[in-house]
Amino acid sequence: MGGVEAEYGSWKSPISSHLVTRSGNKVDEEPQVDPVTGNVFWSESVNTEEGRNAVFYVTPGKSEVMRWTPPGYDVRTRVNEYGGRAFTVYNNTVFFSQVIDDALYKQDGPGPDTQPSRLTSPSKKRYADGVYWPLKKALVMVVEDHEQGGRETVTALMAVDINTGILGLSGSS
Repeated sequence: MGGVEAEYGSWKSPISSHLVTRSGNKVDEEPQVDPVTGNVFWSESVNTEEGRNAVFYVTPGKSEVMRWTPPGYDVRTRVNEYGGRAFTVYNNTVFFSQVIDDALYKQDGPGPDTQPSRLTSPSKKRYADGVYWPLKKALVMVVEDHEQGGRETVTALMAVDINTGILGLSGSS
């Protein structure tokens, strides 16, 4: 996608104050621009769903806000207890951590008719701050492992294969 050039201060953002405040929901994560499509994605705490977080998006040049993740999913993470970025997007595929089961999901299209697929099994691992690595078809992200029970958690930067969910690359901090 090519960029839009404009005089300093004259570029029109696709994100308006009306867009952000339209529903009374609280914007939970800062907008992310899909590097392939240019669509703008963000997450909101949805008042009508007991505060569950959902991903929304808007296409540049259009003003209609659309919901990406279906009801019932909660796009949040508890990495470091206070969370981190719970989703990332690449080529209209949203990868997200669901706080309900601490699993990682992939959703290839928007709306209630497109169900996310689980990449990792529910476990005591938490995922955050993912970045898509196109060359390896993997997500590089912070993985926090609570499998040891009461012992200290292990936090590592890892790659998650988007086809198999297998974790690789490790280095605890």
